[in-house]
Amino acid sequence: PRVYAFGVGTNGQLGLGTTSNQLLPKRVPLPEHTDARCEHVALGVKHTLLCTPRGAVFFFGYVSATLDVLSPVLVAVDRRAPRPV
Repeated sequence: PRVYAFGVGTNGQLGLGTTSNQLLPKRVPLPEHTDARCEHVALGVKHTLLCTPRGAVFFFGYVSATLDVLSPVLVAVDRRAPRPV
């Protein structure tokens, strides 16, 4: 499944590369080196985490008062994650 985001984006929490609000759902672009699919999503007020079926975890949104991450960034890979067969 793909991830779509809309709503308030003031801290980049939509993962769309901007801090603009998005009125209609828009696909969140994951980096090309991933399988571009998402299995789990965790949402906060100012940040988002995505997990792919291969265990990659991406973060975007509020980090601190001086840093927002506007597009998905790979933050972890769990090599023990189940793999499709």
